[in-house]
Amino acid sequence: DGGIKVAIVRPSVETDDPTVVVPFVNYVRAARRSVVAELNGRCPPVGCVDGPVTMALTGLPVIITEEAESLIISTSVTGVFAALGILLILLIGFRSFPQTVLSLLPLCATLVWSMGFAWAAFGALNLITAAAVPVLLGLCIDSGVHFIARYNEAVEQGCGPEDAIIEAVLGAGPGLVTGALTTAGVFFALAISEFKGYQEMGLITAFGIMSGL
Repeated sequence: DGGIKVAIVRPSVETDDPTVVVPFVNYVRAARRSVVAELNGRCPPVGCVDGPVTMALTGLPVIITEEAESLIISTSVTGVFAALGILLILLIGFRSFPQTVLSLLPLCATLVWSMGFAWAAFGALNLITAAAVPVLLGLCIDSGVHFIARYNEAVEQGCGPEDAIIEAVLGAGPGLVTGALTTAGVFFALAISEFKGYQEMGLITAFGIMSGL
């Protein structure tokens, strides 16, 4: 009849956990599409007199769902651009594709372990913890860069491949471990924050840095 109708639909569990809210909202969205298609199908072939029936969703569950969907896209785009930037700089600096790949291996392992920890401990990333991905990309690339640089330095001094590896480990290893421990300690300190988002980000980032060792 051209009027506006309002329906209140709530999940059976009162929570803001995306793992619960997102499936609920997707279920409501599917029901909305079905209802809209059915109602518009009842109109004459020329169309409804007052225009087609439309249905929109709003409320906290919808906002949480849209944030979760945006995080997936934003994290992926940020990660891809950051990885491409790191790859380009390493190629320019090392002038060697194999060494570039080798320097990226610890970083890849760090991201896998840290995202696995985030999933196991917290279920999903949020608007704050999503920033851990570019932070880890920037911090954890150091170990590979320093190790390869010390290896090349030893080779230039006349060392063979095996001796150069030993020199790189002994030369860069202690500094990398000390730097990683101090940096991880700073992020571990966020665990005492009263804000849950900072707590989770600190733990995820610290775990990622430690796993990069």
